[in-house]
Amino acid sequence: MLQQTFATLESEFADDNDACIDAAKSLVECACRVIIDELDDPLAPIKPEASDTPINALVGVAIRLLKLGDVRHRKFADLIRHHNSLTNSLRELRNEAGPVSHGKEGFIRTLSEHHRRAAVLSADAIVGLLHSAYLELAPDPARTREPYDRFSDTNEKIDEL
Repeated sequence: MLQQTFATLESEFADDNDACIDAAKSLVECACRVIIDELDDPLAPIKPEASDTPINALVGVAIRLLKLGDVRHRKFADLIRHHNSLTNSLRELRNEAGPVSHGKEGFIRTLSEHHRRAAVLSADAIVGLLHSAYLELAPDPARTREPYDRFSDTNEKIDEL
């Protein structure tokens, strides 16, 4: 799903289509759902149960699971908070202007290239932060969907025993 959403983002952006805003928002949501499914503790879940959970809530849960809010540096905490604000702005832009979302009128005026670029760059910043933090964590090998190769160092140590 992530690959298809990213391919849609690329093609719609290249075609100057506002649907890239929908795809940008969807990419963030998809990435959050993967991170939450991967890291949420089944014994003490914090995963939202509603299927229509707002995207900023999903980003908030992903940030908690990645422990990005546990940093004591005040300015970094502010930066994380602003990523959540950026997510909310992306959601609002998508709801108002995304042509694919909520069955928009067919004759609505398209946005400028700057709007589309801002949406794509916002999604890139959010997903980039989440992905980098995810790569720094060691997922539970018993529950992960990660490929076997990601744990090659650990697997080699086990094989040596």
